[in-house]
Amino acid sequence: RSNRTGGKVTDTGIAFSLTLCRRGDRANFCLTGSRSAQPSALDGVRTQTSIGASYNYKIDNISDIGITGNYSRASKTNFGLQPTRDYVNTRVTYNRKLTRTLRGFVAAGYSDNYDGRVSRRANIDGTIGVSLLLGRR
Repeated sequence: RSNRTGGKVTDTGIAFSLTLCRRGDRANFCLTGSRSAQPSALDGVRTQTSIGASYNYKIDNISDIGITGNYSRASKTNFGLQPTRDYVNTRVTYNRKLTRTLRGFVAAGYSDNYDGRVSRRANIDGTIGVSLLLGRR
């Protein structure tokens, strides 16, 4: 809720963050949700609301796969200089243990945002890499 008096803008809103997970021997599933106020450099405050889900599955002792997906909406700002913006992204990652300290991974992702003013192309990416575990485990 916005209150504009004497050139001063006061915003009041609800903020929260919530994560619900179900963990099993080989699989984990989580749902997330949040709402927060985000300051805008140009035009007051906008509300950011997000929901997401993730699923990880242990294929065997040396490999696993994970999928994540998120949707977010940022409200228009107080004076309308920045429109409502919707953002969506998803990612799939495959991990494999190569040695005691090395892991290989392959990932692919998709993201897009919409604001009703400017037409933008979606982003598609892929990553291949190796990670090194440092220290004792």
